[in-house]
Amino acid sequence: MRSYFKRTMLLAVSLIAIVALVGCQGGSSNTDNKNLSKDEILEKSFQGFEQLKNGKISITTKHNGVKHEPKEGEAPEYWRERKFKGSFELRPNRVSGEVTVTGTTMAHKKIEYKYYGDSMLSYELPQVPKKSKVWTTNQYSDEFYGQPLGFNYDFIEFLREHKKDVKLSEEKDGYTFTYETSDLKLVDPNNYLIFGALDTAFGLYDFYYSGSAKIVFKVSKEDFTPMGITYTSEYDSEYASAKMTSKVTYSDQNTGIVVETPDGVDKAEVK
Repeated sequence: MRSYFKRTMLLAVSLIAIVALVGCQGGSSNTDNKNLSKDEILEKSFQGFEQLKNGKISITTKHNGVKHEPKEGEAPEYWRERKFKGSFELRPNRVSGEVTVTGTTMAHKKIEYKYYGDSMLSYELPQVPKKSKVWTTNQYSDEFYGQPLGFNYDFIEFLREHKKDVKLSEEKDGYTFTYETSDLKLVDPNNYLIFGALDTAFGLYDFYYSGSAKIVFKVSKEDFTPMGITYTSEYDSEYASAKMTSKVTYSDQNTGIVVETPDGVDKAEVK
């Protein structure tokens, strides 16, 4: 009986020790991060985005503008909002979800379609205003847009090369690093690099009168997991003055999400 009691007490003490050790290890992460330099935090943040493998994503992009010389009877103000919500895998890239587009620059007040994309092609299945049973496909254009993944890997390397222009901030639940520029000669050849993963045709060009871009990345403070990105851009050109904002939110990051190929994609019609 005494031997059984001794073994029980020994087991209980061991369990308490293990729990205490795990607790110490789990709590050491933020403490260690406080000792990191700005460059070390930035590098770990960059790596967090580079190591993103899969998850869920939502992107809401808004365009607002004023035409300088609208056509007769046409309102000078215009707007468009595009929402994407879905799941993704990276390297190789696969993304699937649903898109909703509303605005004043469209023939229909609202467009909805299912979306699927791999590393080469995008596919759409119309839902609103007219539902279709046939997928259509189109090759990505490097000049304007790619998959709705929120960011391009090469943009992270671009930020490394321009690290002196990246500002770091600490928040309660994470770190943010911000890149901001009004150098149109720099942005123009890098439009796809910067804006290409938002599933929208947008760019800043060196023939614009003026323009600026601000991109804010956010990672968790605990392990530098990507949490989201906010894009803000404005420009004034010969034709219009406009502003674009895009908010990217990630969830269920690196949880093993698998993107399945939808039925019918193999029989898609070329646009």
